[in-house]
Amino acid sequence: MEAAVLVRAWEENDVASLAALSGELGYPATAEQTARRLSQIGANSAVLVAVDSSSGRVLGWIELQVITHLTSDPHLEICGLVVSGDARSRGIGSL
Repeated sequence: MEAAVLVRAWEENDVASLAALSGELGYPATAEQTARRLSQIGANSAVLVAVDSSSGRVLGWIELQVITHLTSDPHLEICGLVVSGDARSRGIGSL
């Protein structure tokens, strides 16, 4: 039986995993670059991680931004989404 997956806000100790997953998405980055970028994300954005509840391993991340326009009500836009190659097909992206 596979371990449950927990979705939560990113934490400082997730930075290296976020950087590695960015590379899987096709955007290689160091942990330092990723930490700097996270520090620049504004209040209208959020980064959530999917974590294996038994091991604590970060399996994926999603970046969301609240978009507001004159022509529509505020809504969320997915700016990035990645699930580790060895954790795909488990429904993590849908979570």
